[in-house]
Amino acid sequence: MLDNSGLPARAAKSLHVRQVTGSAQELTAEVLRLLVLYPHDEVTLLSLGINREEMAAHLCGTLPEPGGVMLVADDGCRLKGLLYIEPMPVQSVMLNVHVWNLRLLIVAPDAPSDVVDSLMDYVNKSIEATIDFIYSSIPASDGQAIGGLQRSGFKVVSGEAVAVMANPKHCKLRSNNVKIVPLDAAKIDEAVKVACECRHCNPYLYDASFDPGRVCDLTRHKLENALSNEDGHALVALGADESISGVAAFSLDRALHELTSRRIATIDNLCIAAGRKPKTIERLLGRSVIGELAERKIEGVIARILMNGSPSCARVESMKKMGFEITQSNLLMQRWNNRAAS
Repeated sequence: MLDNSGLPARAAKSLHVRQVTGSAQELTAEVLRLLVLYPHDEVTLLSLGINREEMAAHLCGTLPEPGGVMLVADDGCRLKGLLYIEPMPVQSVMLNVHVWNLRLLIVAPDAPSDVVDSLMDYVNKSIEATIDFIYSSIPASDGQAIGGLQRSGFKVVSGEAVAVMANPKHCKLRSNNVKIVPLDAAKIDEAVKVACECRHCNPYLYDASFDPGRVCDLTRHKLENALSNEDGHALVALGADESISGVAAFSLDRALHELTSRRIATIDNLCIAAGRKPKTIERLLGRSVIGELAERKIEGVIARILMNGSPSCARVESMKKMGFEITQSNLLMQRWNNRAAS
C-alpha cells in the first residue's frame, strides 16, 4: 500500500511523493511505463538479454527490502519518479559510518524539473534512521537526476564505465611465468594487500574521510566471503616466485536469476599488484574469470570500472580486448550528512 504521510512542505504542488510501505507489485504497470521511457540503461539491458517487463517485475517483486525506503512521485495520474534507498549494514559496521546506497533514481522525461528535489526532501525529512553517508551511481546522460542530486548536496567523485559481455566463452591462456589458481585462506592476507591498493574497484579509497584501515577490513570481508559463498568465487595470479600479482572476485546475481532465469554475474574485483605487468596479468586473470563463468553457464557478465585518469582508460581498453562492450557511462555521486570521525 502507499503511505503519503510526512509529505515535505517543499514538494511541488503538482507532485505527490509517497512511500511504498508494503508490496510494490500493484505498481508494476506504472514502473514498467517509467522503465520504457527511461533510455539511460537501455543498451546495458539489451546486451544482457533482459527486457523491461522482467526488470519491472523484478523491482516490484523484490522491493522494498527490509530497512529500505521506496518512494514514488506522481501527478495524480502517472508516476513521474521513483527512488529507492537502502542501508548497507556490512559497510556501516566495518567503516563505522551509517552508509546508505541510493540504488534507484528513475525520472520520467516529462517530469517536473524539481521531481528529484521533492524525492530527496522526503528522504531528508522523513527517514528516521541515521544516515551519515549516501552514495549512488547515476547514468552520465541523465542530466535531470544529476542536477537534482547536486542541488541536494551530492558531489561527483568519479566516473564509471559499465562493461558487459554476453555469453562468455572459454579462452585459451598462454603464459610461462604466471599461473591462475583459486584464492585460498593461506593467500588471503597477500590478496587483501593487493586489493587494498587498487583504485579501479574501490570508491572508498577516493575519500580521505574513510579510515584506510577500515576500508581494507571491508575489502578483506568481501574476499573472505568469496571463499565461502557458493554464488561467488575468487582467483589469483601467481608469479614465478609464487607471490600474488593479481586478484579477481566475481559473484552471481541470485535475485535476478530467480526472476528472469538468466544467469548474470558481476566481476566485483580485478586488481593488479603495483610494479607488475598490468596488461599481461589483467588479461590472463580476466580471461580465466571468463572461462570459469562459462563453465558455470553464466549468460551475461557485468564489470564496473572507476574512471580516474590514464590507468582507468587502459583498463577499459583491456576489457574491450577481452570481449567486453562498454554499454554505459555513470557518475559516482556521494553526500556526507555527518562526516566520519577521524
